[in-house]
Amino acid sequence: MLFPYQCSKCSKRFEGDYPIGRAPRVVPCPFCGADGQRIYSGMSLFVRVSGKHSSKFGEQMKARNLEAAKRMRGRKPPVRLKAYDYGNGNVREVEG
Repeated sequence: MLFPYQCSKCSKRFEGDYPIGRAPRVVPCPFCGADGQRIYSGMSLFVRVSGKHSSKFGEQMKARNLEAAKRMRGRKPPVRLKAYDYGNGNVREVEG
């Protein structure tokens, strides 16, 4: 996977190819040899909707959850939820 880096001396950006979880924070710059710091950025998420890319995934999920909440209003949950207490090495079901 390609990870972005920026040189601390010449400020040029470059990429390093490392396995996920193995990318070092500092690598030598291929242009000047100084230390290049890894650039951390947010992840971009694109969802394919009817043949087009959409970056409105959060809005779509919020609308879907609101519709589901309207349908479930006033109904009991379809499954009885169970909770377990693991305190002191004992396992017991907690009413909830």
